[in-house]
Amino acid sequence: MKIMVQTGVKQPGRPGRVPEIELMKAVAIISMVLVHVFEMSSGIMLSSRNENIAGYMIELFGGVLSAGVFMFAMGWGAAYSKRTMPQTYLKRAFSLFILGIVINLFEEYLPAILVPDTYGPLPEILPSILATDIYFFSSLMSLYFALMKMLERKRGMTAAVSILTLAVCVYLNITIGVEAFTTGSKWLDTILGLFIRVNEYSYFPFISWFVFPIMGYWLARGYQKVSLRRALIFAFITGIEALFFAEWFIRSNRMMDATIFNVVEIEEEFYYALHPLYALAGYGIIAVEFLLVHFILKLSHGQLHPTLTTMSRNVSPIYVVQWLTIGLLSPVLANLTDIWPNILLALFVLFVSYFGGNLLKKTNLINV
Repeated sequence: MKIMVQTGVKQPGRPGRVPEIELMKAVAIISMVLVHVFEMSSGIMLSSRNENIAGYMIELFGGVLSAGVFMFAMGWGAAYSKRTMPQTYLKRAFSLFILGIVINLFEEYLPAILVPDTYGPLPEILPSILATDIYFFSSLMSLYFALMKMLERKRGMTAAVSILTLAVCVYLNITIGVEAFTTGSKWLDTILGLFIRVNEYSYFPFISWFVFPIMGYWLARGYQKVSLRRALIFAFITGIEALFFAEWFIRSNRMMDATIFNVVEIEEEFYYALHPLYALAGYGIIAVEFLLVHFILKLSHGQLHPTLTTMSRNVSPIYVVQWLTIGLLSPVLANLTDIWPNILLALFVLFVSYFGGNLLKKTNLINV
């Protein structure tokens, strides 16, 4: 079975791809590997100033600037897909669901088998096969974009559906809360975790993270209609305003479990539940990153290094190889207590994932 994932960010009306989005995805891939390897070593102690800075930067770039950017780019690519049909997204949703199962085998089951004292034992974590990793979330978003395709000729309808869905998601996210209830069944809780943060396997619940792909979708629609200068001005104004307003409101109301900059001390459940104010700050930081990479690209005349281009276009195979490699290295990662060997090992995982992802793509099993 071929696993097909659309990550293209081509520009209708403008030649080629959007280099800013491509570079942001490449940075997100590097950050993703670093944070996943870092968090697999739960025994790491940050005792010096430099170690704390390194840990903070890994968590900062490995948070919204990783997952949020991927989701933003997902929506961006969907807006540019003029030739895809609703059936295309339905097939993609099924393929992504299967890929999510494969990822969970590597991410959840393999470490539990190899190091049961740290990550298992396996019989106790069996529901994690349905853990809501980014591919289960992407599967749900593919179903959503199939609906958007069906309504594509009714522009007002697509906008209304997007606004209504976002409003419902924000309302439910605030009113239901974080891990506020249980059905009494770990399996059922994990399934519900596809939509709301119910237990520790609900990494990217739909109602919490929907905001990023839908922002990417509508901002891409607008990007196609305005000049680059206006797009940059819009990103600057709205990004700075969103970032400062969200952080001011969060701190004024002492909602420190929701702040985007409290990345080291924030509890895992609050990060993944993603309070709407956290998501607003997340948009701000993504917009600021868009501006920064634009000016960085100006120094290279808009050209990306081939390695970074390959990374941005091979997200799915790199992601798969990454978790297989991390799973196999889990006996080593479980015993690491120093951040510097952990970072060196993360760079090794990145190297293996990059070249392994290229080989996997050539098999045509995962078509990006």
